[in-house]
Amino acid sequence: MDGKTHGTVIWYFKDGSTKTSEWVHGTGTALSYHDEGSKRSETPYLGGKRHGTQIVYYPDGMKLQETPFVNGKVISYHEDGSKQSEGPYINDKIHGTMIWYNQEGRKLEEMAYKHGNRVSKKKF
Repeated sequence: MDGKTHGTVIWYFKDGSTKTSEWVHGTGTALSYHDEGSKRSETPYLGGKRHGTQIVYYPDGMKLQETPFVNGKVISYHEDGSKQSEGPYINDKIHGTMIWYNQEGRKLEEMAYKHGNRVSKKKF
């Protein structure tokens, strides 16, 4: 409608998975699903562009990752729900120090990024 997506959209993929979304003038949330039907991801859009926090899930429904599409922080999780990594996410790129953790919460490594490119790495 007026050049922007409006209404229900359903994508069908060769592997049988689907992605659905409800739109009002390019604004809405795109949902995708794992093969067995559980939710794979939620991606918010505003005015036809990703805007807000995308959430990706493991097939069992546990949260895998949160990625902001406005300046913020990307966070990923182990299958048990403990934090796996976190770092700053600016203008759709990692910018700053990413930190990875084991399932007990102990820091494993740090990687520094500049505009999405790794500039250093430190293991613990």
